[in-house]
Amino acid sequence: MKTRRKKSGVVLLVVLWVLVIFSSLVLALSYEARGNISRTITHVNFIQGRRLAEAGVARALAEILFRKREKESAEDAWRLDGTFYEGDMETGRYRVSIRDEAGKVDINFAPEVLLRNLIRYGLGRDEIADEVVDSILDWRDRDELHRLEGAESDYYRSLPNPYDAKNGPFSTVEELSMVRGIDDALLFGKGEMTGLLKLVTVHAKTGRVNIASAPEEVLR
Repeated sequence: MKTRRKKSGVVLLVVLWVLVIFSSLVLALSYEARGNISRTITHVNFIQGRRLAEAGVARALAEILFRKREKESAEDAWRLDGTFYEGDMETGRYRVSIRDEAGKVDINFAPEVLLRNLIRYGLGRDEIADEVVDSILDWRDRDELHRLEGAESDYYRSLPNPYDAKNGPFSTVEELSMVRGIDDALLFGKGEMTGLLKLVTVHAKTGRVNIASAPEEVLR
């Protein structure tokens, strides 16, 4: 009788272990399946988003060609001042704008007065206009002679993470972050204040501005 009970206890223990192992396998397979489903959904969303973005770019290029062909006279031509336009597709909706780089201030070619007025009147930062503009001019010129409120390599070498002044044209507008007096609020904007990144360019290759496509801050 005792032997029979012992055998029953062993069988019950084995059954319990089998159930534990089986449950663990089922749980593992369930997690793997959920992970695969999640990755598949993420991949599908990425592909759909990419297709929407490509559709928006294609539509913008088509509108630019249409505007050029019609010599900008068509009333329904898309504006080049950053106005947003939307379009529908089966998988979603895209939102796109066109900004004419010639409507921005080219920081490599703009004269001093234009840069100063952009900071002073366009962005309303009169208190830092002299420091910022002098530093921009010192950054892009080819010498180490700094202007009254500007900065050259001697200043930048004194920083915790030292570097030299460019002493050459800006390669990108993001390079402004390395210039004395330009903080994140001025560069990227803060609250209702627009940042410099939306108002300047390195692609216009001229000191002039196309007022037909210039943003409000540049027109000021």
